[in-house]
Amino acid sequence: MGANNTINVHSTTGYTIIKGAQGLKAPAGSDTFNISSDAPLDTGVFFDASLTIDNSMFGNQFPISKLPITLPLELGLLGEIDIHAGPGINTLVASEAGAMYGDQVNLTLDHISGVLPSGSSSPTYQINYDATGSWGTISLDTGSAADTVDVLSTLSGVLYSVYSGGGGDIINVGDAFNTLDSLEGKLNIDGADSTATVNVNDQGNAAIGTYVVTANELVRDGVPEFAYELIQTLNLNTSNTGSATKVTGTAGATEVVITAGTGHNIVVVGDPMNTLDGL
Repeated sequence: MGANNTINVHSTTGYTIIKGAQGLKAPAGSDTFNISSDAPLDTGVFFDASLTIDNSMFGNQFPISKLPITLPLELGLLGEIDIHAGPGINTLVASEAGAMYGDQVNLTLDHISGVLPSGSSSPTYQINYDATGSWGTISLDTGSAADTVDVLSTLSGVLYSVYSGGGGDIINVGDAFNTLDSLEGKLNIDGADSTATVNVNDQGNAAIGTYVVTANELVRDGVPEFAYELIQTLNLNTSNTGSATKVTGTAGATEVVITAGTGHNIVVVGDPMNTLDGL
């Protein structure tokens, strides 16, 4: 494949390997991978048993009576996907923005995985990704039902974006040990309709944690900041070793809840001018 490739994945029927611009003869292009039933529009789903065949899916080259597929058709991520991007700065967009079902999604530094709704012949999906170059952005879009997203780890130098489709999503940030230590890339969470809850879990942090909460950002020492907007609740669970937390501002539509750990904790509330005007 050449430079600056765009690869759109609508569905799979088994284990699938996708390669971007790779190899000694490949130019240093940047690949964009769109994973959604209507990619590159990226407003579709990961699974739909009710999709119908449109001749345009085959470039209008087949008469309807001779389509080489028998209906009804189950479309979706029905197998594991391995994405091997090229040497440029690559982009991955995984979108189920059109989904009407709630989903459980895990987002890590090397894969996106989840559980498909009942009725699918493949109950789970997994999108593995790596690159000979780097990743610029990795985005996940959820549907309009109540989804649960666990952000477990992120790659250094990469911007991860989680776009909630509304419906009261729960987004958990923190690894399996309830720390933020595995978050090496920046994270952006967009709650869309201000009904999402974001739980930040750092209770297992072995060190004393220092946290700063603003109206649109949360920072912990040693971890890239993550931005948030249009969420209903931000729950920060601080280190059980001890913590120092400063709240300099809050967004009008967002409730901020700080649950201090079992160690010695300090919480300071007030903006840099020592007022409460930013709250």
